Amino acid sequence: MKMPYKAVVAGMFFAVAVPLIAKSKVSNVFDAPPASVYDAVYRYAQRHGKIKWADEKRFTLYAEVFVPGGNWDWEKHFDCTISVEATEDGRKAIVDVVGTFPANQLSLVGRFREGPAAKVLKAIREEFDWEAAQLTKAAINVNGGWYAKDWGKVVLNQAPGSSDLTGKGDGWDITGVVSGKQVFLHFSNDGSVVYSAELTAEGENSLNGSYSKGFMSDRGKGRPMHLTKQ
Repeated sequence: MKMPYKAVVAGMFFAVAVPLIAKSKVSNVFDAPPASVYDAVYRYAQRHGKIKWADEKRFTLYAEVFVPGGNWDWEKHFDCTISVEATEDGRKAIVDVVGTFPANQLSLVGRFREGPAAKVLKAIREEFDWEAAQLTKAAINVNGGWYAKDWGKVVLNQAPGSSDLTGKGDGWDITGVVSGKQVFLHFSNDGSVVYSAELTAEGENSLNGSYSKGFMSDRGKGRPMHLTKQ
């Protein structure tokens, strides 16, 4: 179809700061320890941009990341600092996204006055919750080339013993996770998840399931999808 995770603890969305155009910083509270949340933030920045420096002791990184949504080209690159700190009891984590060049952010503000910092933090939240919901040790390895009708060749990369997936398929950037005998995939374009798929292994050479636009919903089964090992 043309352009159709160390472990993370499941989290709930407790607080959102809704920014105005002039606001270059937004924050969320994640119901998980800071180390787990920072690990998710680091993976997100790797997948959707370029990390320029990181301080793992302070749970802080500086990166140039893609802003999800929109039709920009060079304007989609957003320089920001993302930091994670513990709440008072240490059981939760506060994630801050701060734009490095506030004066240059006006071109990235959406129709609903949502600035780039808010969009990036929202995308981090969605990936964090999605990954947390899939956690089970991988029972299969799907590394290699696959073929799906309407999608063409799909190449998946899974290191031995890892649950994390990356890959390419018909112009899409693929990320995902293996949980037990299930495979969960995101098909992204310019940092935005356009399709997601949930597949189950049927032997060593077959993955069968469904996909849908955006993030898969528990209430919808999506459209059929079948991958065959090449």
